Amino acid sequence: MADLVRSRAEIECLIEDFKQAGESGQQKRQDTDAELQELEARIETVSARIEELGQDLEERVAAEKEAKET
Repeated sequence: MADLVRSRAEIECLIEDFKQAGESGQQKRQDTDAELQELEARIETVSARIEELGQDLEERVAAEKEAKET
């Protein structure tokens, strides 16, 4: 009888461990999703800035080329 009680207690502990692991995994996924969204926003900001700088560079190169030709 004591073995059955011990086995039941062990099974209950395992079930609780699995529940906690599932909750922990869900929290980790939520944290990772938030981090991913933040990184995507940063990438968009940097991409827009790179595009602006590229246009600025093209304008400056064109201006220098025009200045050399005159």
